[in-house]
Amino acid sequence: HGHAPTDPLEAPGLADLTAHVDFEALDRAARKVPGVAVSPPCEQGRWLERLGIAARAARLAERMRGEARAMHLAAYRRLTDPAEMGSLFKAIALTPAAAPPFPGLEPMPGTPGPRPPDPSSPEAHTARPDRP
Repeated sequence: HGHAPTDPLEAPGLADLTAHVDFEALDRAARKVPGVAVSPPCEQGRWLERLGIAARAARLAERMRGEARAMHLAAYRRLTDPAEMGSLFKAIALTPAAAPPFPGLEPMPGTPGPRPPDPSSPEAHTARPDRP
């Protein structure tokens, strides 16, 4: 919270949790558990784009002007651009095999679980708010 170490249970939802994770070890361990679907690790920027951050950021930017708009678009780029945080952080999901995939993630081949919509679908080609 405020870029300072904090107890994550002190104010749930108000602090970001960041950890260095060995995704390969996590994947190997999860595959040993029957009935668990494992998503591939996904870069933060790609995951956020799949969740619709571009459309949301564009919609919010429509009502902004000047410095507020510039700061908003800079924050969007910082979170999604591969040269910034977009490829630095990653996400992975472990879900019950019978459950739908975690939004924006899909199970790895060879693990049970439903597949998400095709990435070539129209949702995958949402315009980015900082580009025409």
